Amino acid sequence: MCLACGLVLTAEAGSEECEAVNYFHDHGRRLLSKRDLGAAERAYRSAIERDPREAVLYNELGDVLAVGNSFAEAADAYRQATRLDPQDAEAWHDLGLVLAAAHDHREAREALERAVRLGGNEEVRLSARIHLGALAAEEGQVQQAIAAWQQVLQEEPGL
Repeated sequence: MCLACGLVLTAEAGSEECEAVNYFHDHGRRLLSKRDLGAAERAYRSAIERDPREAVLYNELGDVLAVGNSFAEAADAYRQATRLDPQDAEAWHDLGLVLAAAHDHREAREALERAVRLGGNEEVRLSARIHLGALAAEEGQVQQAIAAWQQVLQEEPGL
């Protein structure tokens, strides 16, 4: 789920992870859903110690840190996820959101635009477009915001 707007982001079909990563991933998500941010962060950091090459773990750690308003640390985690898997549109999307929350609009826009270009998961792409529109609106670029949101509605009229 996009933590900023609530749009549900589904897992991509065919993604396979090892059992240990799945355990920590699921455990971390359960802890996050219970709002036990400290324990969730520890679970993801433990998983990263076991397998520092799993981009998804850094992305999930970034989610935990973002929920706790630790935007700089969350951005670092998302950046590591994008270094490990530069084709991960969700990590670029999430990086864009925390950068926007930290008022770094230029880098936020770049990350969100990259998420859109990567395509992949439709929900991620639509959410990135929604947030690009929000950035434009916040900067007073009303026509650009409207264009972004119209594009979302063309792709998904039910939103």
